[in-house]
Amino acid sequence: MQNYTLTLILRYTNGRISGLPIHCGPGHQVVSDGLLKVELESAERAGALEYSMSLSALEEIELRELDILVHSGVLQADADAYNPGFTTNCAACANKYSAMHGLISAGPLIVRNGEELLGAALVSADRFYSYFKIMPGEIILRHSMEDKRVYKNQSYVLERFIIGAPATAEEFLETYTGIVSRNYNITPEFLKNGFEPVPTGYCSWSCYYTLVDEEKLFRAERELVKEYGQYAPSLLQIDDGWQVKHNFSGYWTVDEKKFPQGLRPLSEKCAQDGIRFGLWLAPLLAADCTGFFEEHPGWKKKTRSGINSYLCNQEKVYTLNLDDEAVLKHIAEVFRRAKEEYGASYFKLDFMVFAIHSLYDREDVVIYDSDYSIAVYRKALRVIREAVGPESFLLACGAPLLAGAGIFNGIRVTPDITWGKNKAHPSQWELIRMCAVSCAMRWFYHGKLFINDPDGLVVRDFDYDDNYDVTYNEARFWATAVALSGGSSLINEQIEKLGPARRALYSEIMPPLGQAAQPVDFFEQPWPARVFIPLSEGSRLWGAYNYAESLADMRLEFGRESLIYDCWKHKFLGCGDGWELENMMPHSAEVVYSCAVPEEACAVFSDCNIYAGAGLFESRREGEFLEIRVKKEFMACPRHGIYIYLPCGTCLEGEFEKCAQGDWGSLVKVRAAAAPLRLKLVSA
Repeated sequence: MQNYTLTLILRYTNGRISGLPIHCGPGHQVVSDGLLKVELESAERAGALEYSMSLSALEEIELRELDILVHSGVLQADADAYNPGFTTNCAACANKYSAMHGLISAGPLIVRNGEELLGAALVSADRFYSYFKIMPGEIILRHSMEDKRVYKNQSYVLERFIIGAPATAEEFLETYTGIVSRNYNITPEFLKNGFEPVPTGYCSWSCYYTLVDEEKLFRAERELVKEYGQYAPSLLQIDDGWQVKHNFSGYWTVDEKKFPQGLRPLSEKCAQDGIRFGLWLAPLLAADCTGFFEEHPGWKKKTRSGINSYLCNQEKVYTLNLDDEAVLKHIAEVFRRAKEEYGASYFKLDFMVFAIHSLYDREDVVIYDSDYSIAVYRKALRVIREAVGPESFLLACGAPLLAGAGIFNGIRVTPDITWGKNKAHPSQWELIRMCAVSCAMRWFYHGKLFINDPDGLVVRDFDYDDNYDVTYNEARFWATAVALSGGSSLINEQIEKLGPARRALYSEIMPPLGQAAQPVDFFEQPWPARVFIPLSEGSRLWGAYNYAESLADMRLEFGRESLIYDCWKHKFLGCGDGWELENMMPHSAEVVYSCAVPEEACAVFSDCNIYAGAGLFESRREGEFLEIRVKKEFMACPRHGIYIYLPCGTCLEGEFEKCAQGDWGSLVKVRAAAAPLRLKLVSA
């Protein structure tokens, strides 16, 4: 049942505005204002309606915007609302609807007023720059038509969207990801692209920034293998600074002063150690100061208002003219060189959204001649994909959320974890909190539309003149958020300078589980304090976050009698249908594993990492014996203890550590080995 009404608004370049009501239910309809005609088709999709639209001209005329106004009684000022942001690097959050007035979003938007929900999301991004604008009492779904002429005898297929009144936010998000993944033929194999389950290893940004060089990166690779080689790290990625001229080079060739041998020797050393080599680029932009546009005067593109798209340290940065086939040929050559000469197979593509709009105003669009902006943007992405091949991993950073679907393997899901020393910036704790919240509030993308990238793991307790100097609890908080994001896990540190406790934080979250934690209460404000990952047979991995400046208590509810394990302290807590985490330290996080009390003897959890060993071991009964098998990744972990549940009246023969006993049964701990462990069960 629809709880909304729709109105089509045509905003013409000459100032004329037409408003046309739209029927909300399923079916076909045609509406017209005498100048333009819009055909709509809507069909039910798992609790929502999916709308398809096409535009045609009765009279040729320039059109500035095509809006769909969504009105609903749900959109009250004090309603709870979710906004994932517009770009990959926006901070996602839940807040009161009134706090989001004026914001632009790529969706999915979800608003809850009492027991009633309204969800709205774009499910395609193929040709038109489209977004939601959140306004008092209404949501505007806007197609930027870029003041282009709409011609007769041409059909303009607009972006598809869904609107629904779901029972839960999770139901709507499941519908959303299902439709988008089918639209773009996204599979788990495409997303992983050779990483199992996600990229792990090292990125240079938050420890060296642009001050990278050959000696530092060889040392970083050496330290990565020395400290974490047993976990088979899969990636070493150089961020900004490897290239000539400027952050926004345009040329994207190696700075030979920093890398006298070029990048090939480094990538070959990585390959010898089983590590893929990655590079950062901002391939669609160039700075004026590099001389790039003097060499290629026709390649500069301005926004509709006639200004630069971006500003970097007071240097004007412009998008490349992606209409020009010579520009696309140049971009293709940049990536072929990076792959074939430098040996890269992972590419972090940054600042991509500024090929679409201005830094200063998201409605100040870049207007291309050959087509509408998203069509031009996706064409450039396909050029890059063709140049690097299907076997390369593409990560979107500073990019529109949906416009790279089916081309990018991964997306950043947080702002940068470090912003540098500036009194106007958030504090380092505020950045950790902001990024942790975004990880939790964008969990639904992971493994369905993209591999989530939470930004780098940064854990140091000293300052690189970047304002990052955090307490151990704050470092562990961020390590928890990275681990429970399910996504990429890349340490951004000069590893050799870390103390043992900080180095160990990365070991504890390896190997990654690859599953993302979702909020217990999706609309919890100001931030989600409890998250969980559903695991096999009803077990769950829980994250608990204390954002406060003081000690706090927090309760986890399991819904049934469960065995409870503290994954950071590696300690069995007890048995119950819930657990009270008492006196959590300020700015701290805990991870708890719960599993229903089994009906028979079995291995239940491990002390090997903060995931309680989930997915790394299995046990099975064979008559009077219990056999335990572990994966090779298990043996790389710092501890090899496995906890075995024994029902009342059953015990193990041989040596083991007694952990706990009660009317629920008992728990013992054994040490696993690479070979299968065969344990005899006897009557007590």
